[in-house]
Amino acid sequence: MQHHVFSTTAGLPPVLYALIDVLISPVLPDRPVQMTRDYHSIIIVTSGEGTLECGGTSSPINAGIIVMSPPGASVRLACTGDHEMRLWLIRYRIIPLQEHPPPAEAPVEHSSIYAFPGTEAILALVREMDRLKSLGQLHDPLAGTRLLYEMLHQLAQCRQRHEAAQQADAAERIRGYLEQHYRHKIDKERLAAVAGRSRKALPGLFRQAFGQSISEYTNALRIRRAQELMLGSGRKLSEIAQAVGYKDEFYLSKTFKRKTGLSPTVYIKRAKSFATLDHAYTLDFVALGVSPLVAMADTWLERSYPHLLKSGSCHAIDWSWSRPARYALLEQMAPDVIVYAEQEGDDLDRLRRISPVVQIPWQGVDWREHFRIVSELAGHLSQAEAWLVRFEERAAEAREELTKLLQPDETVGILNIRAEGMILYSSGYMGADLLYHTLGLTRPAIVSQHNNDGKEWREVALDDLAVIDPSHLIIAIESSTAGHTRAKRTMQDPLWSTLSSVRQGRAYPVEMMKWYGYGPAAIEAQLEELLLLLQQKKQVSPSLFDMDNVFPR
Repeated sequence: MQHHVFSTTAGLPPVLYALIDVLISPVLPDRPVQMTRDYHSIIIVTSGEGTLECGGTSSPINAGIIVMSPPGASVRLACTGDHEMRLWLIRYRIIPLQEHPPPAEAPVEHSSIYAFPGTEAILALVREMDRLKSLGQLHDPLAGTRLLYEMLHQLAQCRQRHEAAQQADAAERIRGYLEQHYRHKIDKERLAAVAGRSRKALPGLFRQAFGQSISEYTNALRIRRAQELMLGSGRKLSEIAQAVGYKDEFYLSKTFKRKTGLSPTVYIKRAKSFATLDHAYTLDFVALGVSPLVAMADTWLERSYPHLLKSGSCHAIDWSWSRPARYALLEQMAPDVIVYAEQEGDDLDRLRRISPVVQIPWQGVDWREHFRIVSELAGHLSQAEAWLVRFEERAAEAREELTKLLQPDETVGILNIRAEGMILYSSGYMGADLLYHTLGLTRPAIVSQHNNDGKEWREVALDDLAVIDPSHLIIAIESSTAGHTRAKRTMQDPLWSTLSSVRQGRAYPVEMMKWYGYGPAAIEAQLEELLLLLQQKKQVSPSLFDMDNVFPR
């Protein structure tokens, strides 16, 4: 057996590592293996799964797990399921040099059982040890023991990565708990249980991960939530204080000013920058002439409002942006307020770490009320009310024009052709609110029944469309290759030519993004386009329809 000096870290006393043996050890179903050795062991599970029992605790293990066991430790390995568990067993000794005391630190902890994921590189070292053993060269100078040193070095790196990941996960669990319970007094015992760490370890663990104490982070959460309630709830300051976990409005005001540099009153009145994370909110802002710092937009919006959405201060994004990319841009732009849909989840928690988030509800709120909420948030409520008055006047004029363009018994349908199928709208999106609610146009009978059942849309096949057969048909086609392909295939079907709207030149192509918009800027554009289409009777040819020209992608 060869001994070789290994210095763990510069300045630490050297020790000797001596490789004893390497072997394959199967663990069979219903035949647990008990290990109590007088040497150090490395156990590497290569296949199967089972349990590791030591010191009264049991942990699951499976392929890829590495277990380090010190001398004298009693380890019981048991197989679960009907298949055996196979593992490598490497045995070695640590021998301190007589002229030096034992090292104060080692690259891998040898005083207790430790299990963590390994790497293919470590398995390669074991296989090389086994090859040397088969040749009778395992204990040759600088042979097996050299491989042991390299293995211990890699194990140290594996363990450090594993511990760092565990620390980060524990810190993230603490943060998640604080984000859900910041309104209440934080129970440190409960927090320790959530993290799986001792109370003593919590402060350092959290500060290392997030750069601030648990108390500082909790206060930041409370102030952030207070900002959101000040902007979007209309509550009194005393109510907000209670809602975020402060005893009264005086303590909230004092803490708020210390954290933000502003009193609550000044904060509420101060002009703010915005980020909008839905097309509907962007439509509200552009109707007010406001350019958000970050705006969820589509190709129609960008073409229609380049002075607002393509200016140097605005960054227009779309749904193809990944969440991490959105977060990075928002952190860079640092808007005062993020306008977001009314929903919970990880996305909301992540956004709140960047800026206050004002959530605007969808259920039971139409686009006009949305517009008022956003305009009040932006400090432009009077401007929004004036816009709505002008729009209602224009809608009244349009209703008068429509009596001359449509017969009383004529119906209007809205067909949306997408890659995955076709949809007829009865209310809400895709121009349905404008046609049926604002202008009072007549739905086809089946669509009207669907609306009475409280449904905004229904999927249809071409056969269904032939039965519904609206007098006029607005056709919004998804601006994608697959959407265009489905539309062309549908319009080349002989049944398409039998539709009343197609035969009489009353089928009208429109841009989907414009007509999908559910906000003032889009609704206004839909109104003007509708009148133009009906006046010109611009129709869709079933055979010559060129969607690449009609609908820019």
